[in-house]
Amino acid sequence: YSLREREFAELQSSVSSIMSVTKRATDRLFQKVVYPSFSIGRQPTRLPAFRKAFVGEPLEGPCPEATARWDESGLTLEIRSPAPFKDGKGIFDGDSFELMLAPGREPINLYQFSFASNGQIEDYHAQLDQPRGMDHNWVAKGLRYEAKRDAKGWSAHLHLPWTALYDAPPKAGDVWKVNLISNRTSPVEYAAVSPTFNNNRFYDMYAMVTFED
Repeated sequence: YSLREREFAELQSSVSSIMSVTKRATDRLFQKVVYPSFSIGRQPTRLPAFRKAFVGEPLEGPCPEATARWDESGLTLEIRSPAPFKDGKGIFDGDSFELMLAPGREPINLYQFSFASNGQIEDYHAQLDQPRGMDHNWVAKGLRYEAKRDAKGWSAHLHLPWTALYDAPPKAGDVWKVNLISNRTSPVEYAAVSPTFNNNRFYDMYAMVTFED
């Protein structure tokens, strides 16, 4: 019995050591991450630069550029990604962007919009207080999307009406959690305005965005 006690004590000590090392490593990782806060207005507003999606290191290759504006009707987003790019048969086997919205400081809904250079778009919704995944059958009514392509790259043009969401439209001064993700295939690179350890639905790490007049 005493031998088992010693073995158990040694196991506890080993587990505690591993957990301590893991916590220190995790703490150092979180210290590297910079979560941006910014505002968008009623005129096109340049958004912060995309960075590597894991912990936010600067991109080594071409960097997409995005602008956004809002009014009483909805949110308008434009993103430009330099060449080269790849059109896939679907959304995620080619170049694409993703818009993630979690309205409010303490959101109860999460919305995901995935849109590709080939003109395809998909929308998803999750109710955050329910233990279930994203609803792939949800449809953002009135959502408009257009992709434009030329020799210099491709651009995404999206308008999301507030009426498509379950949440009330924002008012000036309101703060939502927002993220933009860039999925490049040539070369392969995953970037985001706010890094989320490559977990696009980790909404607690999204940027805090203020709606301004």
